[in-house]
Amino acid sequence: MSRRSSTGDVGEPAPPSPSPGDRLRRLSRLWIVPALLGSGAAFWIGQQWGAGALDGRRRDVDRRVATYESAIETGRRQRRERRETEEALDAFGGRTLGADLETADSALRGRLNRIGEDAGLAGSLVVSTQAPRGRGTPARSEFNRSGSQRELREELDFVELPARVSVEGPLEAVMRLVHEIEREPWIKRLDAVSLDQSGGRDSDRIKLDLQLTTLFVPGREVPDEFVPPEPSDAPFDRYARLVEANPFLMPPPPKPEAAAPEAATPETRPEPRPRAPAFPYGDWRLTGLVQGPEGIEAWLRNGRTGETASIGPSGRVGAAELVEIAGDAATFRIGDESFLVLVGATLGDR
Repeated sequence: MSRRSSTGDVGEPAPPSPSPGDRLRRLSRLWIVPALLGSGAAFWIGQQWGAGALDGRRRDVDRRVATYESAIETGRRQRRERRETEEALDAFGGRTLGADLETADSALRGRLNRIGEDAGLAGSLVVSTQAPRGRGTPARSEFNRSGSQRELREELDFVELPARVSVEGPLEAVMRLVHEIEREPWIKRLDAVSLDQSGGRDSDRIKLDLQLTTLFVPGREVPDEFVPPEPSDAPFDRYARLVEANPFLMPPPPKPEAAAPEAATPETRPEPRPRAPAFPYGDWRLTGLVQGPEGIEAWLRNGRTGETASIGPSGRVGAAELVEIAGDAATFRIGDESFLVLVGATLGDR
């Protein structure tokens, strides 16, 4: 006979109850994934906290690292720029005549005297130098008045050494002297060039007064023997027209015109009112275009009277107004008419 259930139905035998060990293993399988996730989250949070990403410490460290990296790169760039600057200053110093006043003054006098001798003007050449002028740094306002920057604030960048050349001789030799001084490769500035006739109106001798300025950098080492680069190759042609025209010489007197044959006596007419004499533009010759203390100037000389004139833009000779200067020519205007005059020509040669 079969066993009946308590309800009276016949069925399969009931499954056995799980043991406590089985229940524990089943629970462990259900909690392993959340446990792993929780452990991973705890690890990540701990790592971020330790790295300072959660409380702002990491951002502060990153900013400081970026600042240090920028400072390091700036230092590297400044070292490169300093090397380039030192090389440029060495090249600059190599075009000066010395690193101190005594050396530069002696070398300047020697070179100017040599140029005068080469031009054949040694007999009348006079070379002199004036008191030097120190030039401070243009960055003076960037340095403090005390402390370690005071020395930089007071340091001289360079010293200007003015010089003067006076000589007398033929126009071509004098202009070649000016040309050779301009071609010299050492650093200089021509401040003024003055030409004047010497020995009377018919004399071909010219008196030159030339003022220039060179410089030197105190303490900057230069070669023991000055060996400058090749001089400028500017040709003498720019002065050839002036030498050829020689505006300082009086032009030959005009040939007397042949007397016209007497004509039949015309009928008497009322005499016209006398006109004012025309301005003698043909007597005024353009002798030079120079850089004066107030800018570009045009120099003119009256070949008949010996009178001279020096005018700048808007200056006048008679009714002729100076408009502009370009190269070896000047533009004048009379009324609505403009005309060009070359150096060596007269205002009548339009």
